[in-house]
Order: sequence, then C-alpha cells, then structure tokens
Amino acid sequence: MKRVMDSLSDVKGFPDLPLEIIIEIFRRCLPDFPDPFAFKTNHAPLLLTHVCSSWRKVACQIPELWQSISLAAERHGILNEPRMLSDQFDLWNANARQYPLDLILTTTDNPIPWDDLIVRIFIGFSERFRNLSLEISSHRLENFCALPSANFSILESLQFHTFPTRANLASGAREVVAFKNAPKLRRVALLVSRLRIDLPWAQLTHLQFDAEKPYAFYHFISRNCPLLQYLSLSLSDDAGTTVSSLSYTDVVVMHHLKNLSLTLPYESEHHLSPFAWTDFPALDPLRLCNSDWSAPSILMKWALPFSKLQKRVISQLGGLRSLSLGYQKIRYDAMIEILRQTPLLVELELDSELEDYTLFFKALTYDAEKALATLPAPRLQDLRLFVETNHLIEPHLCFNVEFFRDMITSRSDGYLAHLKIELPTVDQPANLTHVALCIEHPLDDDLSRHFAEINTQIRRDLSSVEDLKVDFTFDCASDKTNWVKCKFPMW
Repeated sequence: MKRVMDSLSDVKGFPDLPLEIIIEIFRRCLPDFPDPFAFKTNHAPLLLTHVCSSWRKVACQIPELWQSISLAAERHGILNEPRMLSDQFDLWNANARQYPLDLILTTTDNPIPWDDLIVRIFIGFSERFRNLSLEISSHRLENFCALPSANFSILESLQFHTFPTRANLASGAREVVAFKNAPKLRRVALLVSRLRIDLPWAQLTHLQFDAEKPYAFYHFISRNCPLLQYLSLSLSDDAGTTVSSLSYTDVVVMHHLKNLSLTLPYESEHHLSPFAWTDFPALDPLRLCNSDWSAPSILMKWALPFSKLQKRVISQLGGLRSLSLGYQKIRYDAMIEILRQTPLLVELELDSELEDYTLFFKALTYDAEKALATLPAPRLQDLRLFVETNHLIEPHLCFNVEFFRDMITSRSDGYLAHLKIELPTVDQPANLTHVALCIEHPLDDDLSRHFAEINTQIRRDLSSVEDLKVDFTFDCASDKTNWVKCKFPMW
C-alpha cells in the first residue's frame, strides 16, 4: 500500500481523491470477463498503463488489476504468438505480486509451438493459480497428458473442456494427472469425452460433467466424493458394464449433496438406479431428465401404481423445494401423486408429457371447502410448463384454458386475501407468484390458431381478477430447444 501511496503523489487527473477511491476507479475499468486477447492496449488493465506515465506507475502498483489472465491465440495463428503470450503472462504475474492468479487458457489447432508455453506455465507457476479455466484443442491434449503431477497448492476451482479425437487416444493421450496434487480444490467442471482425469475426489464439493459418463462412473462418484454438495451428470449405457451388474445392496448416504442434476439415457427400470444405490437426506433442488434426443416411445414412463424403484425415488423427494422433470412421460395422476409427496415444493418445472393437462390443473386448483392437506404442492409459488401439443391426443380437451386460469386464480394473492376476510380460520396455500407457459408450435393449422388465442384469452381473464399479483409469461415456438430453461449455477 505504501508503494501505491508514493505513486499517487504526482498522478494526473485525480486531485485530492482518497487512495481507496482511485483504486476503486481503476478496478471498475476491468472488463466483466478477462479479454482473451488482453495483450492489446484497448482494454484494462493494459489500457490504464497507456494513458500517461503516472497512470502506468499507479496501475502497476495495484496487484488486484492483474490477478485475472486470459491467454488465447488469434484464430489465424502467428508464429511468434507463444512468445507474446509468455510475455503477457510474465507481465500479469509480476504485477499481481503475491496475489493468487485466475487463468483462462484457450489453445487452438494452429501450427504454433504451444508445448513450451504449457509446460512453462503449469510446471513453473502451478502454486500461483487459484482458479483455472482451460479450453484445450484436441491436438494440444497430449501436452496436458504428458504433464507430471504438479503442486497446485492454492487451486480452488478447475474447468477443463476438450474433445479428444480417436487419434489422440490411439497415440496414448488417455489421462491427465497434473491436478492430482491440489489440496484446496473443491469445484470442478469437466467437458471431456473418452478421457480420464485424476483428481483428489474425496475433497470435492462441486462436480459437473457435461459429457456423458457410464453408470459405473456415478457408482464411483457416490462412493469416493463424500463431501459433494453439487452434482451434474449425464449418464449413458456402457458396453463394458451393465447397470444391473452394479451393486444395489451397498447403499451409500451422501449427507452433503443438495443440488443434483441427472440426465438419463432412455426408458429402463435400471436407469433410476442411482436412487437405489444412494440416499440423499439433504436433497434440494433436483433436476431429472431423459436425454433430449429420446423418442417419445422410449421416454421414462411414470404411471400408477409406481414400481418399487420409482417409489424409492419418490421417497427421497420429501424435502424438495425445487423440482425439474424433463423429457419424461408422466400421467397426470402420477404427477399429482408425486406432488403430494413433495409438500414443501416451491418451484416446479415440467418439460414432460402429462397426457391430460386439464385434469392436472383441476387437481391443483385450491378449494376452500376442502382441507389444505388434500391440495398437492400447497407451497407452490413458481410453475413452469413446457407443452408439446403434437403429443396430445385431443389438444382442445387435454389443455383447457378455463381450468388453467382457475388454477392460477385460486392460488393468487388477491383471491386468497379476499377469502381470508370471509373465512379467517381456513388454512390457505402459498401465493402463486410466477407462471410460465411455453408451447411447442403445432403443425396443424387449427391447433395453431387454437393455441395462438391462449395467450390473449388468459391475459384477458387474469386481468379481470382484482389484485391478482401473478407474473404470467407465455411463449410459443416451433423448436422448444430454443427455450431458456432454468439451470443450476455451479458457482
């Protein structure tokens, strides 16, 4: 701090401003995300050093400005780029002084010599990195597989994205061991295909795999990551290991796991097996989906009476406040029964076939003459529905807008407040504050017109209700993959 004070004695443009204010002004010049081509003078912090000599002197004395480094090659490739990137790293590293570094590294397939740069950074400066985000091209993967285990003593989070080719795997690029010795590593996000990464599994708290992994890998995770709080995993069948061959009897309790997102390959009783192998006493929220490419005929089916394994799943949902079910085939009565088993539910997202939405809405409608205990999801505040009309047998009958409106109104703040005056002793559900309805645009012209009128009719009906206080959103698209759905942020 004394160095900064001395540098401010003749700084231009900041007369009589306190030191803290000047430092904050410089900090706010930094981009929200590190510029991948930051070794240019049009972005801070380098921009600040090109205003005048006094600004350069001050900027180089504030380590916080240099903690985030982004190294990326130009797409066309320049032969001396590794030297430029190495110089950039040295400048940021020197100005950051003792402060930890956050590095974003993006390699390319361009014919430039990355090897020495990768070895120099990750072997020579491994103890400086707090957060790493690596996007490694397939042709550069061997550089990382060849790295020995380094001492990443302060590393807290790692994001590693790559897609190795068959040629890489054939040549021996099969495992990354560089991050095995990282005693503070807690959060890992991996987008890797057919590649093993050796990690300190027992200490991880957040784990996200964007590439499909076999069920045997989940079996491994559940038994080797006892501190896990967040898990996002897409599962697939593995030719070498069948799901049914894995042990059901050895049940593991994941005491700390709260946020769970699982994507299952397709319909099969065994594909719910993670819930047979594992107890989740702290689970909330849960996102359970089929793969989005699954055909309707092989979607996960839920119908009464539930199977033994489905009962096992539902028995672990009692503490949920947020539930997302995607690409599954669920009869409306089965969905209602699931909601009866999740009395604390506040947020519900359904991107699944319910077959009859009219009866589903009717069951969710609050009736003051009935006990609140008979109402499914009495604490529901946020409801999001994604409807594929082409899968409805009788769309005009299966989706009745009047029942949809009545369900919303019966749980609205205005209606419940009025009812509280008339029936002050009657228990009431929570206020429904947000409803989203997204409909996949049907191919049939009559259905197109029918659902085109839904938005207008619902808004007109809801606007007539006094003090409704419900945020209603509507969308109709020909491709529902364009819809923005909730995702659980990892950090």
